[in-house]
Amino acid sequence: MFKISGDISWEMAASIPVSALTVYHALMQSKARFNEFIVIIGAFGNTGLFAVQFANIVGAKVIAVTRKNGSLWI
Repeated sequence: MFKISGDISWEMAASIPVSALTVYHALMQSKARFNEFIVIIGAFGNTGLFAVQFANIVGAKVIAVTRKNGSLWI
């Protein structure tokens, strides 16, 4: 159980467990390890943000790619 702050919508809060578990499962399947490179496409989306955080937790080197406002960010 976790507390949802007032500035997060119910829809966003409901998507958090699904996004987090999807990324967790993908990282476990990939056997990502310390000091390996991981490229995350769509890093500013809900799932992408979890991917960046979880990859950092396992000690991987993260390359985050996103398209924000028509620009490509790496």
